[in-house]
Amino acid sequence: MISGTESVVLPSAVLEALVARASQHVTPNQCLCRRAEGCHTYPRDLGCRFLGDAAGQINPELGRNLAPEDALAYARQVVA
Repeated sequence: MISGTESVVLPSAVLEALVARASQHVTPNQCLCRRAEGCHTYPRDLGCRFLGDAAGQINPELGRNLAPEDALAYARQVVA
């Protein structure tokens, strides 16, 4: 369990383990935070990812499912 409100960059090995264990991988079509805040500094098509069983409940019109290997490639793209 991850607790606290501070931002923490996860080591690649931890991220890879979380992605490997997750039952679902969904990425929204647009970063919800950047869209809501009107952010024009960073790309809106790169952003959050949802992992686990609850991600399967996200409306398919709002995002897309990713295979685990695509989820890892997406993570590498976002931090590059």
